[in-house]
Amino acid sequence: RAVRRRPRVFRWTAATDGSSATAVDCIPPHLLVLGALLAAGCLAATEPADPPLLQTDSLVVELVREGDLLSTSIPYTFTNRTGGPVYLLNCRGGFGVHLEREDVGGWRLAWSPVLLACLSPPIVIDEAEVWVDTLDVVAGLPGSNVRPRFDIADPAGTYRIVWGAAYSSYRPDGPPWGRQLRWAERVSNTFQLLSN
Repeated sequence: RAVRRRPRVFRWTAATDGSSATAVDCIPPHLLVLGALLAAGCLAATEPADPPLLQTDSLVVELVREGDLLSTSIPYTFTNRTGGPVYLLNCRGGFGVHLEREDVGGWRLAWSPVLLACLSPPIVIDEAEVWVDTLDVVAGLPGSNVRPRFDIADPAGTYRIVWGAAYSSYRPDGPPWGRQLRWAERVSNTFQLLSN
């Protein structure tokens, strides 16, 4: 079985003291909305594959608070048992991945990264390949001037990782870009997110 680690492409940082502009500050609001919609995909109530193709390294993840920022890193793997290659639409390595939180009414979008608005060649994960990645979460609190941000002041709870733009086929002349992976193939196991 092939194991490939995702190369580190970029990391967003955000200043909250107004001292300097950051990459987050320079993105027009309409592109932020577009990125959130692309990352959100479909918030369905179906369960992941058993065992999930997306699997976090830990069942408990702790958020670190620093001023108005919360951050953590969530290592995870994707084991491609789909029967063919998987294509991740991306822009310079950044792709539609988000966190959902389980609430009383079901699952809801809780966090998604700010994404650039371009289309790079797809990231291809071959059949039977194990792809290793880390989801770096940096978020502001409600009421802060930081994007992205969590929608509640204490985001502790049960979460899962979801890939938004993961496909089992790819058409470079899209949209449509191809056939999206089934929901169960692009959602992780659940894990607990703790905040201090």
